[in-house]
Amino acid sequence: MCSSYTTKSKTNKEVYEKNYGKPWLTDDLGVEEKYHDASGEDVIGYPGTPMPVITIEKPEVIQAYIFGFIPHWLSPEKLNEQRSTFNARIETITQLATWRDAWKTGQRCLVCTNGFYEHNKREKRKMFIHLKDEEYFYYGGIFNNYINKQTGEIKKPWLL
Repeated sequence: MCSSYTTKSKTNKEVYEKNYGKPWLTDDLGVEEKYHDASGEDVIGYPGTPMPVITIEKPEVIQAYIFGFIPHWLSPEKLNEQRSTFNARIETITQLATWRDAWKTGQRCLVCTNGFYEHNKREKRKMFIHLKDEEYFYYGGIFNNYINKQTGEIKKPWLL
C-alpha cells in the first residue's frame, strides 16, 4: 500500500467531526494544535506521525494513533531500534508473526484521509491517489496497542 498519506491541516477538529461524523476523543493530547493549522498545507503522515483513525475498540470517536506498527512481541529494549513497520499485504497478513495476532483478533481501524501517495522509485516520483468527488474518505488499517511490559505504557500504533 502506501508509505505516506495526507490529512488536511487547514481543517480543524470541528470540520473533521462534521465530515467523519465522529467527535475527537477528548483525552488525545495535542489534537487541537495538530489539526488546526491556518497554513492550508496538508499534513503528510509518515511512519511515526500521529494521524486520525477510528478504531473498532472505540468506533464512536476519532483518535490520534501513530502511523506504523509495533509488534506485541517486541522487547522494550528494542523499541527505539525498531523501524516502523507498514505495508501489510493481504496475501501474508495471516502468516507473518508481525501482524498475524492483530489481524486474528480483529484490531481494525479506519484511516481518515483525503488521499495517499504511491511512490514510483524507478521514475523517482510520487502519485497522489484520491477520490475525484469527495475530499474526505476512509480506508482500512490494522492496529496493535503495544504495551511495554516493564513500564505498562501503551503505545497506539497502526498500519495500513
